[in-house]
Amino acid sequence: MSSIRRILWARRIPTGDGELVADVVFPPGHDETTGPLPTLVARTPYGRQSFLHEVWLRLVDRGYVLVACDLRGRGDSDGRFAPWQRDTGDGVTVIEWAAAQPWSDGRVGTIGGSYDGLTQWWAAAGRPAPLRCIVPMAVGVRGRPGGRPFMDTGIPWQYWMWWFALTAGRTRQDVTAPAWGRHWAHRPLRTFHEAVGFPTAAWPDYVEGRIDCLGPGWRLSEEELAAVDLPALIVLGWWDDLTTLETWQALQAGPHASNKHLLVGAWDHVGNIVPRARLGGEDVSAGSLDPLAVVGEFLDHHLKGGTVPELPRARMWHSGANRWEDLAGYPGGTGERVLHLALDESGSGVLRRDAPGPDTTDEWLHDAADPVATLTPLDAFAWSDPPHDQRYLEARPDVRVYTSAPLTAPVTVSGRVRFELSVSADAADADVFAWITDVHPDGRSMLPAGFELEGRRLSVRNGPRPEPLTDGEVVWVGVDAQWLHHTFAAGHRIRVLISSAFTPTCAPATGSHAQWADQEHGRPFAVRVHHGPAHPSTVHLPLQ
Repeated sequence: MSSIRRILWARRIPTGDGELVADVVFPPGHDETTGPLPTLVARTPYGRQSFLHEVWLRLVDRGYVLVACDLRGRGDSDGRFAPWQRDTGDGVTVIEWAAAQPWSDGRVGTIGGSYDGLTQWWAAAGRPAPLRCIVPMAVGVRGRPGGRPFMDTGIPWQYWMWWFALTAGRTRQDVTAPAWGRHWAHRPLRTFHEAVGFPTAAWPDYVEGRIDCLGPGWRLSEEELAAVDLPALIVLGWWDDLTTLETWQALQAGPHASNKHLLVGAWDHVGNIVPRARLGGEDVSAGSLDPLAVVGEFLDHHLKGGTVPELPRARMWHSGANRWEDLAGYPGGTGERVLHLALDESGSGVLRRDAPGPDTTDEWLHDAADPVATLTPLDAFAWSDPPHDQRYLEARPDVRVYTSAPLTAPVTVSGRVRFELSVSADAADADVFAWITDVHPDGRSMLPAGFELEGRRLSVRNGPRPEPLTDGEVVWVGVDAQWLHHTFAAGHRIRVLISSAFTPTCAPATGSHAQWADQEHGRPFAVRVHHGPAHPSTVHLPLQ
């Protein structure tokens, strides 16, 4: 059999108000005359030919026709690209067009990750009849209930300008061209897009709140998620977009949970396609597998049937224990361990099972002109492979560290870590970020999961309506942090890190209550975490 794949270039798909453009790829030995095959659809803003890479064409070679389509306003497709705005109608049109072609057997599955996963959810919401299964990788679509902007945290992401630059114009842009590091401190952020040389309309839309990650144009409602009766394989890595697990949580609670499957491995965003052996300076090769081989098994089961076995409900890399596990669901634990943040006699931060006695305060100086920043090579990617060992951040005076005693027995945390913190600041507004590390006996403080640390802007502690801080008042904030399936080994220690900034992903707070995009850096100001009976601060660990 020939190894040559036939490609139909630039097929035009009518939408009623223009045309979308797609390439059609056949497996070796097949063309438009050899009989119908099950069909895969990928819809992307990154250029349809990104799916003509060998890593994706391996799926074609399993016996599928692939339709790779430019989104409206991208590549050769007509219209204007509207980022983060649901295009369910276009998704349904492409799927129905593909299923109606003589080379398709009428059964369609969708593939792709990140924004290409988002487009799958939007299409699935339209319930096209030919769609049999979806594989949305590394993207969340479940809204958050608090109604606050910026994923319900109140903290704007400066990173999004990088993504808007990538998708400016009609074709994928060279985002290594701007000197991102030099411009990252540009203020006011309202004109950030002009400073870096990408005058895209999307950044002003984000600044003014017309579009938002997990906002109205992005998310699916709880009712829509519950109505997704299609088999779905959710794929992501532990150092990836963990909002994906919030979507998984909604699917697990829905009426069609039994045909939803989860694959979580030791990789980052790009690793959903090709995992790396080393990540963040850490050898993660034991937690890598071939994600697209698992995707292929899932597609074969639902688009070909026969004797292809079903996947387990959840296949997850158990970090710390260093093994793959097939689980009946995730998270599956019912217990909880609460650790209290406190200061010992020397003033060092500690974590205790018992509540601390006297009230104490941990204070640092926050400077928006010199914020806590990961060692991220901005010209490559805005969160590209920063070190997992967090000691370089712990060395900063504006990162507060709380460490448990060495564990006498292993502790397995399975689920989402939550912080409940008592915080104050000498400013009208401030941010607080919190995360967990695993401290090894040799001193390494390793990040077990999460690249996009969650925080909370204090002015929106009670809801979307801003309430400026007054006179150093102590406020309570809850921060839902990392998702974990991790064992802290005996002899290791659990550590909590708290800061008031997390750049380059997030724009640092300036202490002002003015519109965030119009603020200058401002003066440094004090931020405090409080502990004790009057103002407790705790971390809640879900136990397996």
